[in-house]
Amino acid sequence: MRIRRGKYFWIDYKRYMKTPQWRNKREVVLHRAQYRCQCCKKREANQAHHLTYDRVGRERLSDLQAVCYHCHKHLLHKDKEQMAA
Repeated sequence: MRIRRGKYFWIDYKRYMKTPQWRNKREVVLHRAQYRCQCCKKREANQAHHLTYDRVGRERLSDLQAVCYHCHKHLLHKDKEQMAA
C-alpha cells in the first residue's frame, strides 16, 4: 500500500513497517500500554494500530494504540476485509 502525504511525497507502507524508526515507535507504544491491548484490555498487545494514516512515517505517539492480533484483525480492520470480499 502506498500512502500519499502532501503534494509530492509517497510512502511505501509495508517497507516503512520494517524500518528501525517504525520498530522503535511500536515498542514505545506497546511499553506505554504495559503490553496490554487497549481495545479488549484482556490480551497481550503485540501490534501498534494507526488511528489515522494522515502522518504515516511521521506519526505522533498519540496516533497509535497498542492492540492484540485478534482485535487488530477482527475488530479494527473488519470493514476493510468485508470491502475486499
